[in-house]
Amino acid sequence: MNLLFNCSTNIVGGGLKNSALFIKFAIDDPSINWHFAVSEPVYQLLQKWDLNLSENRLTVFKDSPARNKIARKKLVQLSKDLKADLVYTMAGPAYVSFPCKHVMGISNPYITHADWEAYRLKGSWFQTLRYFVYTSIQFLYTYKADFYVFQTQYAKQSFHKRSFIKNKKLFVVPNAYDNTLRDYFRENRQFLEKENDTIKIFCPGASYVHKGLQFIPGIISELVKLTPKKFKFILTLPKDSDLWKQIENELQQKDLMDYCTNVGSYIYTELVFLLEDCDMVFVPSLLETFSASYLEAMCAGKKLIVAKKSFAEDICQDYAVYTNPTNFKESASKISKVFDDLKLSKSEIDLSNLILDQYGNQETRYYKLSGLIKTLSK
Repeated sequence: MNLLFNCSTNIVGGGLKNSALFIKFAIDDPSINWHFAVSEPVYQLLQKWDLNLSENRLTVFKDSPARNKIARKKLVQLSKDLKADLVYTMAGPAYVSFPCKHVMGISNPYITHADWEAYRLKGSWFQTLRYFVYTSIQFLYTYKADFYVFQTQYAKQSFHKRSFIKNKKLFVVPNAYDNTLRDYFRENRQFLEKENDTIKIFCPGASYVHKGLQFIPGIISELVKLTPKKFKFILTLPKDSDLWKQIENELQQKDLMDYCTNVGSYIYTELVFLLEDCDMVFVPSLLETFSASYLEAMCAGKKLIVAKKSFAEDICQDYAVYTNPTNFKESASKISKVFDDLKLSKSEIDLSNLILDQYGNQETRYYKLSGLIKTLSK
């Protein structure tokens, strides 16, 4: 069975990480002859992991097919040269029509379930309308697939209502945690407990306005009024991004730079150290399909505060503290209360283990996906 795994358009965030994790397990699967079409960032991550991946199983796309016609032709030709029985795109759209069956994963919440409030985060009415048109084009490209895989039932049903594609073509395979992360914190938890002079609040997220990181200066302004404790928000934005420049400018104007730092973009192998060094995790995202940051916080045994949204509540249940990130006073109040007790209770630990066991690790997710793909290829 010759199958092509396509992650040539995945360059940041969860799509990049999940693509690399999929390949990590796919290379040792004897039941499928996989070839991998990868983006440059995915390739770089695979190199850091030093995986036993032969060059003849790998094609690297330095230009994304999303923006490059030559790359699109190259991707289609690759599927023909390999005589692929099926192409699985990790996070579509793929922007091409393949000459064989195509299974497309969709994790972009703007395609599946974004509301008008999420679009308005883009800025002016012109910017909002322009992004709506851009997403509409992406949505039309999704029709080039034969089957679709989603990370939540909510995303699947929302896409079904928008696309009118039959339910029998739509499938759900949830996101998962990385077992190496969970094992590390399980084995080292007793050595990792420490009292920091400064409470560190880890805010993982790429440079997208729907991640809600632009609200952090306003939250800090209210938080300094509520607590005498030292604290610092840890961001992971590209240091040359417009979003970080906006946040940095507001922090400087309000004389709040001492309460926030930006470590810049990190590679996935550095995540364990960032989680180890923090005291709690804050994910103010107003739009997600399935943020792995929720499960990663549970693996690390960290308190978790997230936006009160249905997609977050479905995953985090009673483990997380919920807030409205656009309400700075409310968010500051919730965060200051967590400051008072940063250690997990036994019930919180038990619940986190139940949630993690429910979703499973990335290896389990790979075999769920590959099993589905084998079935669909027939």
